[in-house]
Amino acid sequence: MIYHVSPLGDDLQGNGTAVKPWNSVAYAATQVAAGHTIRIEEGVYREFMSINLGVGVNLVGAGPDKTVLQADFPHAFLIRLISSSNEDGNQRISGFTIDGMNKQLQGGIIVSGVNHVTLHDVDFVRCRMTGSLFTDNYRRLQKRGGEPKRYITGSNIHNCRYINSSGIGDRYVDGTKCGLAGNLMIAGLDGADIHHITIEDLGSPEDENGYGIKFWQDGYLKNVKIHDSFIRVKEYEDYWGANFSVELWNIGPGCEIYNIDCNTTLSLGTLEDAFQAKHTHDCNLKVHDCRVVSERLGGIPQTAVETGASGTEVYNCYFENFCGGVGFWHSHQEVCRNFYIHDNVFVIPESIHGVRNERVQGLHAPWGMFFMLVGNYEHVRVTNNIFKGYGMGIRIGNVGERTVDGFKHRDVVISGNRFIDTQEYLLRIDSNDNDLISTDWYKKCLEQFVVEDNVSNRDVPWTYSSMPEIQARFDQLIMFKNNTIQHDLLASKLP
Repeated sequence: MIYHVSPLGDDLQGNGTAVKPWNSVAYAATQVAAGHTIRIEEGVYREFMSINLGVGVNLVGAGPDKTVLQADFPHAFLIRLISSSNEDGNQRISGFTIDGMNKQLQGGIIVSGVNHVTLHDVDFVRCRMTGSLFTDNYRRLQKRGGEPKRYITGSNIHNCRYINSSGIGDRYVDGTKCGLAGNLMIAGLDGADIHHITIEDLGSPEDENGYGIKFWQDGYLKNVKIHDSFIRVKEYEDYWGANFSVELWNIGPGCEIYNIDCNTTLSLGTLEDAFQAKHTHDCNLKVHDCRVVSERLGGIPQTAVETGASGTEVYNCYFENFCGGVGFWHSHQEVCRNFYIHDNVFVIPESIHGVRNERVQGLHAPWGMFFMLVGNYEHVRVTNNIFKGYGMGIRIGNVGERTVDGFKHRDVVISGNRFIDTQEYLLRIDSNDNDLISTDWYKKCLEQFVVEDNVSNRDVPWTYSSMPEIQARFDQLIMFKNNTIQHDLLASKLP
């Protein structure tokens, strides 16, 4: 049965019929049982309390351009769909705009502990923390504490638009920010399909913008697909250099990101000794057919893709104007294994909109691929990629004052790549005097490390180390085979 809400309705005298509709969505939600639908007619609705939507109740507006819900709750979501027992909702929420009234509303929609919920054709405009949050119930109550006991399944989020609907998620005691939220936030999901999402979070003061799609409370995601979406977030940020388009933590098997058009980093990591440290999966995450392009002069001082999640494959992507192409970063797992990076294009452009693009600055000089020595990496394949305009091709290095004793890169093959207009050298191994790393340690660090069949168009050194004694022993550390210089090398895959 369909129950109606109208700007001309009356909560006291109405009965929810088309002839005698109710006036507020919050009131209608208290009257409608599972299996029925609340129809919000065209109009603008000012809601003065949260809409506690029942499990199994559909909520449908006349369209995002016709039905608008306004609210200004500073510490609450407008729509709350929550179950403590992981019930099956088999319901949909669609067809309206949530107006956060210029960042006064904390969040638009929270779905917690409810399976099989579809959210589509909803616009979120200027919510303070997030537009929508889908999470398992355990994570909402406990905040952190490991893998969820029960994931929520069957979530489907599509054809939604998020306009400046994120910002600072929390602050330290002294008032400084300790993290940004995301326009769309997810955690504890198994089998979610997120597609045809538009996120635009640009041009606002620093405290009023956030990430695109982001994990919540350490994440934990399995069989999640994010695809066919457009994301634009702020390219300048004090701490990390730029807000992230996508940031996911604790990624399990079956996840996939593809056909994403975005302008900042895809951050795909593991914070804890997550479940993929306990179970060896050949491929947890596939990232493919994405276009990640920044228009920031000087470039973004981060990698286009950063990953510490075992079982990551990145292919058929185009990355432009980042300090680094792909970075393998520290993970809390004992061993990070099974990384496949192939058939991608990484470019540092000479100019942007006709203005000379000075060398990208940031944590490191521009490099196409970066392995951080703080971590164990095993079975890595970097093949058939194009790296154009970088200061160095591939860098193996430590960061700052961190100790790196005892870590190892094993079974790494870098082959069939094209290095175009590389300015300094193609492969560098760093050292830091403060680390007191011996040449014997480096020999132990790199095991079965092969560099073969790569081509460069510039006569620059293949290898470089800041420690001469390590440089002298490169032939013992890395196996080089059939790497050549071809001055007329063409970047046939570049657009």
